[in-house]
Amino acid sequence: MFFLSRGSSLLSPKNLQSLHRAMYTFANLKVNTPSPFVVHVELDNPKRHNAINNEMWKSLGECFASLHTNPDCRVIVLSGGGKNFCAGIDLMSLMGLGKELSEHEDVARRGRLLDNKVRIFQDSISSLERCMKPIIAVIQGACVGAGVDLTTAADVRYCTTDAWFQVKEVEIGMAADVGTLQRLPKVIGSQSLVRELCFTGRKLESGEALQFGLVNRVFSTKEEMLKFAFETAAKIAALSPVAVQNTKKSLIYSFDRPAQEGLDHIREINTLALQKNLQSLHRAMSSFANLKVNTPSPFVVHVELDNPKRHNAINNEMWKSLGECFASLHTNPDCRVIVLSGGGKNFCAGIDLMSLMGLGKELSEHEDVARRGRLLDNKVRIFQDSISSLERCMKPIIAVIQGACVGAGVDLTTAADVRYCTTDAWFQVKEVEIGMAADVGTLQRLPKVIGSQSLVRELCFTGRKLESGEALQFGLVNRVFSTKEEMLKFAFETAAKIAALSPVAVQNTKKSLIYSFDRPAQEGLDHIREINTLALQSEDFIAAATAAATKGEAAEFSKL
Repeated sequence: MFFLSRGSSLLSPKNLQSLHRAMYTFANLKVNTPSPFVVHVELDNPKRHNAINNEMWKSLGECFASLHTNPDCRVIVLSGGGKNFCAGIDLMSLMGLGKELSEHEDVARRGRLLDNKVRIFQDSISSLERCMKPIIAVIQGACVGAGVDLTTAADVRYCTTDAWFQVKEVEIGMAADVGTLQRLPKVIGSQSLVRELCFTGRKLESGEALQFGLVNRVFSTKEEMLKFAFETAAKIAALSPVAVQNTKKSLIYSFDRPAQEGLDHIREINTLALQKNLQSLHRAMSSFANLKVNTPSPFVVHVELDNPKRHNAINNEMWKSLGECFASLHTNPDCRVIVLSGGGKNFCAGIDLMSLMGLGKELSEHEDVARRGRLLDNKVRIFQDSISSLERCMKPIIAVIQGACVGAGVDLTTAADVRYCTTDAWFQVKEVEIGMAADVGTLQRLPKVIGSQSLVRELCFTGRKLESGEALQFGLVNRVFSTKEEMLKFAFETAAKIAALSPVAVQNTKKSLIYSFDRPAQEGLDHIREINTLALQSEDFIAAATAAATKGEAAEFSKL
C-alpha cells in the first residue's frame, strides 16, 4: 500500500489517484513521503524478518519502476521494518515452484520454468539500478542473500552497529543468481574479501563492512540512521533533478566501460543539459597564468598549477596548457615521472566559471539547439581531452593535494596515478550543486579509484566535502602529511626512486594497469604478454636482472 504523510501537498489529486491505483497491490511494502520529493520504501514483512516472497518480488519491481517515472520522487530511502533489514528469499514461497517443477519430466521444460522464475527475481532487483532516482539503503540487523542483492543495487548504504551481511546461497547448495555476484565485486574494494564471503557464506559484521566500503557510515541506532538518511535525501532532493539523475546515469554507464566511452556518454548528455545554465552568460573571458614546469632532480618533472589568486581554478588557457604539457611530457625522454601540485594554499578550486562566460555569449548567438549542442560538445571534449592527457601520458603522475580540491581538481587527481594530501586537504564533487552532472572525468574515474561505491555516490549526489582522513580511509589518497613541504619532499623522493628504475618497465606497467582495469583478466594477460615479448629482450631487462643477480651497483638505463 502507499501512504502519504498528512497534509502533504506534494501530489496533485490526479497524481495521487493514479499513484494509489498503481501502488494499491504492492504486497509487503510501505511507501510514504517524509519530506518533499523524498520517498521512503520500507520492506514490510517483519514477522518473517522481511524475507522476500513471490508477491514481494513483484511489488519491488513495480514500485521502483513507478518511482523512476514519478516526478514527485527525486530520492528514495529503502529500509526494512522491524529488527532486521531482510532475511533473504522466503524459502516457503519456493515450495510452489517445487510443485510446478514436479509437473514436468522434461529437463528442458523444467529449465525454462526455472529460467523464467529467476529472471523475474533478477529484474526485480535490477529495477533499483534502472530507477534513475538515487537510492539510499539503510540496514539494521540481518541482511542475508536477497537482502545483499537489494543493498548492492542501491546507490548509498548506511548500517547500524548490529547489522551483518551474509551471502548465504552457497550454504544452501547454489550460487547466488539474483545480483550479488555481479554487483558486490564492484561495490567492495577488496576482491579477496568478496570471494571469501561468496565461497564461505560467513557473516560480515558492520565494522568490517565499513572498513571495506560496503557501507560508508555506521550508526548506533536505527532511529539515528534513518534521521541522517532522510536529511541526506532532503539535501539531494533540493538539488537539480536533471543534474542528480544524469549523475547516476553516468556513474552506472561508465563503471563497466573504458573511461573514454563514459566521457563520450556524459558529454552527449550534457550538450543539452548545460545549455540552459550557460546561455545567460555574456561577459568576456579573462586571462590567467597557466603552469610552472621544472625538473627538481634527473628525469623528474614538477608541474605546478599557477593561478593562486583564483585558487588555481582552471581557465580556458589552462585547459589548453594542461593538455599540451602532458602530451609533450609523454614523449619527452628526459621525463620519467611527474609530480603534479597546486601553487599557493589550495590545489585547485575547479573550473573557472568566469572563463565560461564567453561560452555563454557564443551560445546566445545560435538559436538552433543542434548548433548550440555541437558548440558545447566541442568545448566539453576539449576539457575531457585535457584531463585524459594525464592518463594517456605513460609517465607515472604523483598528485600532491593541499587545501581545496574541487570539481575539475578531482578530475585531475583521479586521472593521476598516485595521490598524497595534507591534513587540511578536502575534496568536493561540486558540479551537482551548480545544476549539472560532472562531465570531465570524475564520474568515470572516481568509482574505480575509491573502494566504496556507496561513498562515491553519496559524494556525487550530495556535493559534500570529503576531508583528508576519510579520503585516506577509503583509498582516494594513500598518504596524509602534516604540511605541504613535507608532502612535496616525500613525493620528490618517491619520484626519484621510480625515475631510477627501467623506463621501459615502469611505462609498460602503467600501460598494462590502465588497459586491464576495464577488461576481463584474460584480455589484460594477452595484452601484457604481447608487450613483454619485446620488452623482455631489451637492454633494460638484461641490465636490471644482472644487477639484481650479482647484487652489484644499480643499473643505469638509457633514455626512452
